[in-house]
Amino acid sequence: ISKGIQKEPEIVCLPERNFVGLRTVFFGVESEKNNMAEKLPVLWGKFLPRMNEVPNLIQGAGYGLIRQLNDRSGQLEYFSAVEVDSLPSVLPEFMQSVRIQSQKYAKFLHRGEVKNLNHTVNYIYSAWLLNSNYSHELLFDIEEYGEKYHPTSIESEINYLIPIGNTNSEPASA
Repeated sequence: ISKGIQKEPEIVCLPERNFVGLRTVFFGVESEKNNMAEKLPVLWGKFLPRMNEVPNLIQGAGYGLIRQLNDRSGQLEYFSAVEVDSLPSVLPEFMQSVRIQSQKYAKFLHRGEVKNLNHTVNYIYSAWLLNSNYSHELLFDIEEYGEKYHPTSIESEINYLIPIGNTNSEPASA
């Protein structure tokens, strides 16, 4: 399970960023209603052919933006998205914009096929975060699919970033 997982993240502070993409809601792997495998590939299948319709597109990467809808539902929202240098005044049909505020993140590198990304995410939340001096901020997690990404290659690389805050055991400096 730990193959291809970076054990210690790079801690980075990202500036405010803007994204445009398609949205879906799903139940994650920890839910008995898990429908991630039915929802996310379909969403990406709809978005990829339309990426270049997005005005103000910053070329180079695709992004998955994930956050919990509320503490009790077990549902997550997910955007397949691209970054834009400014939010367009008119969006392509069915697309939505997302602004992510400046935030500190733990950035992990996942190596291998995308189908195994859940192993990295499980490690981050069930091992690393529990033993770190950080807390998860209830903001978007970010999947970053750059030039080294290929969906079925064992050489593929994906960055997975979680928004973090300081706990009482760490000085409050970023």
